[in-house]
Amino acid sequence: MRDDYDSPWKDVIDSFFRRMMEFLFPHVAEGIDWSYGYESLDKEFQKIILDAKVGRRHVDKLMKVRLLSGDYAIILIHVEVQVQRDKEFPERMFI
Repeated sequence: MRDDYDSPWKDVIDSFFRRMMEFLFPHVAEGIDWSYGYESLDKEFQKIILDAKVGRRHVDKLMKVRLLSGDYAIILIHVEVQVQRDKEFPERMFI
């Protein structure tokens, strides 16, 4: 059984999405109308990747936001938690 380092990160993104965006991508966060909140599209995302041959994707998140322009945008977030050396890491990131 492998340790699960990914699921806690998914929870962090769910809980602190706005703060994360403001800290890491302030120019993007400024264009989001936060009064509408945001919507996690996990179920929709899982349907999309079920057909993909890329392995499990627990920390990938798909978030729907409303922009200040009134349009909606979808933001894909990928967090890779690497706790040990992995020779295949560069290839996995490319895929």
